[in-house]
Amino acid sequence: MEGHTVDHIAQIWSDKTATDRADRARGAWALYGEYGDGVENPVEDLIADLLHLADSDNYPGGGAGVAARALCNYEAELPG
Repeated sequence: MEGHTVDHIAQIWSDKTATDRADRARGAWALYGEYGDGVENPVEDLIADLLHLADSDNYPGGGAGVAARALCNYEAELPG
């Protein structure tokens, strides 16, 4: 993730709505959708798999660190 910071992403997307932000994920969701069949909540399943990816690819803090930072970003992006 060298050179790819959350602050940079937040700056680029600072004027975007929740719908705009969700649209960033739609392509990945469409690709993932076929694997989510049959699970109770496919969004949760995708999030869990992304956290496993963070662990296996050695992101700083692993899946738990990514989840904590993502939750902070999500809360910061909620309408005010």
